[in-house]
Amino acid sequence: MLFPIAYPKPEVAVITVTVKVFGVSPDTLGIREQVQELLREKKVQHFVLDLQHVDWMNSSGLGLLISLLKYIRDADCTLALLCVSGKVEGILLNTKLDKVLQSYPTLDMYLEALHTQPAR
Repeated sequence: MLFPIAYPKPEVAVITVTVKVFGVSPDTLGIREQVQELLREKKVQHFVLDLQHVDWMNSSGLGLLISLLKYIRDADCTLALLCVSGKVEGILLNTKLDKVLQSYPTLDMYLEALHTQPAR
């Protein structure tokens, strides 16, 4: 399954995850290929996963998120999360992933934070 990708700025890719449960499944494996393709193209520096439709993240979803983070950081790019539900936020807090992944309630708030960050 391929997820919708929006480009609010040329260097920013927002991938909307459209499944209720984020984990390794045929429905979510496409996200890895989408991210890797964008990294190969070298046009995007900032990746954002919009999790507004995700109600739950299982352990394989955590593993997938960590692998995406590794691919993206290895390419000297960034990864952030949008619209994280309370249950998913609790999982991120319990696993301490909230320390390495910034989360924003809205895309506008993310873009404002990105605008105020020092240039890379």
